[in-house]
Amino acid sequence: MEAVAEISQHHRDDRAPVGGQPQRLPEGPAAGEGNGEVADVTGTQPPPRGRQHHVVRGVGGGPLRAQQKTLLGGNLAPWQWPLEGLSRRAVAAAAGLGLAAWVVLAWRRRDKTALLGLAWFTLLLAPVLPLRDHISAYYLATPSIGVAWMAASALSAAWRRGWPALAPAAVLLALHLLYAGAAHRHTADWHHRRGTAVLYLFHALEQAARVHPGKILVVRGLDEELIWGGFIDMQHLMPARVCLDPLEYAGLRLPAGFDGSAQAFCSPPELATAARQSRLAAYRWVQPRLKACTRLYRSSLPREWFQLPPAALEMQQADADRWLGPGWHRPESGGRWMASSARLTLAAPDRAGRILSLQGYRPPESLSPPVELTVRIDGAEVRRLQITPANAAFLLEIPLAAPAPGRDRLEVELQVDRALKAPGDPRELGVVLSRIGWR
Repeated sequence: MEAVAEISQHHRDDRAPVGGQPQRLPEGPAAGEGNGEVADVTGTQPPPRGRQHHVVRGVGGGPLRAQQKTLLGGNLAPWQWPLEGLSRRAVAAAAGLGLAAWVVLAWRRRDKTALLGLAWFTLLLAPVLPLRDHISAYYLATPSIGVAWMAASALSAAWRRGWPALAPAAVLLALHLLYAGAAHRHTADWHHRRGTAVLYLFHALEQAARVHPGKILVVRGLDEELIWGGFIDMQHLMPARVCLDPLEYAGLRLPAGFDGSAQAFCSPPELATAARQSRLAAYRWVQPRLKACTRLYRSSLPREWFQLPPAALEMQQADADRWLGPGWHRPESGGRWMASSARLTLAAPDRAGRILSLQGYRPPESLSPPVELTVRIDGAEVRRLQITPANAAFLLEIPLAAPAPGRDRLEVELQVDRALKAPGDPRELGVVLSRIGWR
């Protein structure tokens, strides 16, 4: 049975949930105590605030739907409506008819505030209405200022006319405030719960990375909301490589705006290499805890993954020789010299969005005139780099195409247009490469 050690979270949540006090995570043993190689990371879950799920939907449905959401002050789900026996559409229709009647009356009276509000709402919402495939609730934020102006001018006019006009206006205003207050409360609760989960996950991953320096941390059990709401960004801030399990999230699609986030997903060759080298640590997120599952996860990796070439090669290491073709010299401190041309094999990318990076060097005194490095993948040229004294130590990044069906490896060829001959060294020297690989 795998031994585990407890990692405490010394973090205070200074925002007090409704009906509770600010939450302090319990203290426990220091990070890394115990005799296990993998540690559980724990915290305390804050008291729930209101309902458990709230999704603010978009503007879909056109200007009438947008107007309804604005009049109601938000877009609550049916079970979140504070007056269950009263139809939301009826309230929105009553408020809309009252506002429309006032706009017609304001037009006749030349009430500039009401007309300005109508123009503001219409002109600011109109540009986003044709965006059928990009719908967001925040489209209504600025246009709703115009609705507020129209409503304020209507209340002002009703106040001057006395109770016969003020009473219905006050009822509509009260319904709007009741619904808007509920929408704001549920939205704030949702953001608080998600923010708390993201915060706990961040600190748990941060401490787990410190417990496992130099290892790859595989994370399982995150829902899509937590992935896109926090993990995608926080994995860049970790002191170790932290990524999602490719088996569990094989069907997860990148939404619009996340096209460059493929590196958040572990790749099969990356995991197989880490497992062979005992550089793999796996966790499952069971809110608010990261539960260690390294041995179980390692044993579940498909055997065919271990037959794949690596996704990256550290060129100074001797075990890279297996995947190097002709044109390479012996490894040296900091890298390996290539001849004027050299070949190597890497695993094919498992998904679109992977980026191939080459880190290398050429002595500046040998770069007059500049040297051109050409990169070919499977025989096709993908990039050329001019190496000058200004970029003698270079990092070249190349986006990779989506994987071809049935192909599990890439044949990479590097070529320089002018080799270097060092005094007393019979070798043909192109560039020193310290690392090449994708993720």
